[in-house]
This record gives sequence, structure tokens and C-alpha cells, in this order.
Amino acid sequence: MRYLYLAMHYPKPEHVEDLLSAMKRLGEALHTVPGLLEASAWKDSVSGRIVAISTWESRQAFLNARPVIGEAIKDVPFDEWEAKPLELFNLDEVV
Repeated sequence: MRYLYLAMHYPKPEHVEDLLSAMKRLGEALHTVPGLLEASAWKDSVSGRIVAISTWESRQAFLNARPVIGEAIKDVPFDEWEAKPLELFNLDEVV
């Protein structure tokens, strides 16, 4: 069963490019991990919110990728770059 991980970011205007750069670095790292089906980022042009989405073959594939994810974002100061806390969604596919 596929698994979707979604993160909604609310970057401060002065840190939008910083966040996008960090997300690009994370995306490059994710593409080395088995089980990733797709990873992408989307920007809401009205609110400035950035939504990161990754789809996985299974929840376990995502869990196995956690060390790679952690390493790729270990130096990202989300608390400084975000106007409000990011929202995380861990979603199992409903068939």
C-alpha cells in the first residue's frame, strides 16, 4: 500500500529561497533512496505556503529513508525560517 508524506511550510518572505534550496537538496538525497515513487514541492502564490509531497511504495520504505532525510535537513533552521510551525501529514493510501 502506498504512503504519502506531506509537509506544509510557512516560510518568512526573506527565507523562501533558503527553504526552497534546502528542499532541493533534500529532493536530490531522496532520489537515492529505494521505495521513493515521487517527490515534489508546490508553492501557493496567494499565501506563500510551500507544500512538499513525497509518495512512497510503502510506509516502511519511508521509515527506511528517515536517516537520509535527517542527514539532508540536519542543519536547516526551520524555527528561524518559518513564520509558523510546519504541518506534517503521514497518510496511508485507502484502496
